[in-house]
Amino acid sequence: MRIAFATLLVVSIASSGSSAHAESPMFAEQPGRRGVLYAVHRGTSPTLYLFGTIHVSTSTQTPFSHAVKGALAQSKRVALEADPSDIAKAMGAMVEMGRYPAGDSLRNHVPPAVMSALESQLAKEQVPVSQVESLKLWVVPSVLAMAPTARAGLDAGYGADTFLAAWAHEHGVPILEIEGWVFQLKLLSEGTDKDQLALLQDELEEMKKKDLAVELKKLVDEWAVGDEKGLEKELLDDSSKSAVGRRFEAKLLDERNVGMADKAEGYLKLAGDTFFAVGSAHLLGKKGLVALMKQRGYDVRPVR
Repeated sequence: MRIAFATLLVVSIASSGSSAHAESPMFAEQPGRRGVLYAVHRGTSPTLYLFGTIHVSTSTQTPFSHAVKGALAQSKRVALEADPSDIAKAMGAMVEMGRYPAGDSLRNHVPPAVMSALESQLAKEQVPVSQVESLKLWVVPSVLAMAPTARAGLDAGYGADTFLAAWAHEHGVPILEIEGWVFQLKLLSEGTDKDQLALLQDELEEMKKKDLAVELKKLVDEWAVGDEKGLEKELLDDSSKSAVGRRFEAKLLDERNVGMADKAEGYLKLAGDTFFAVGSAHLLGKKGLVALMKQRGYDVRPVR
């Protein structure tokens, strides 16, 4: 499900007005598991707690299970893909990178048949076409995702990353950015119009077959109980995607996982433990961070 770990990045930026800071009991310990948590170390090295997040959620599905709270209490720093509290830079970059210059529009880059399918989907979600006409191709799937996300009762302001950043600020723990917003936006915006058009068509086809609100709610529910197999099936199944879609996801996941593993190794050389939190899709599968860290000779064990 590309939407779960790519287009929701832009949803997160666009929904940044919501904040977990508004919830007074937000750090309360939650029963059972939340997400996927592993402890990584080698010999006498510090521990890196590897945690799989979800980028949208509800106010009651916070990441603070007993295991997560214990790992956070031991950690000297919290490493996140991008710092949710540094959103102004991301908003500026998205406006600059995500809109066509004056005199150009989406209609000049999308064939009539695809534009018709897009207009039908927007109408179904009660989103005016005017909201997307000035946006570049790579942003459009994110706009399509916003209404189903809201219908599912989910909000990026309650994503695990936002709660973890709030916890770090509250406890005076430094936040390290593994990638940063601008890096991620540049990654999503790469590719020719032809490739971006194919990705949009993949998205429209998926939304025609499935109710995205139901799919997202299922994904968040699986994350909330730590259903690792369910998450892996939902996040990594590429059987219905085009060749372009599969190449994009390899770039979005497999290639980034290598860079994230390099960052994780760097943090393991620092004094004290590190809480390293990235989207759950990055942990799972044969090319995920759990597998990569094992291949690099680290002891990687689940934390319950």
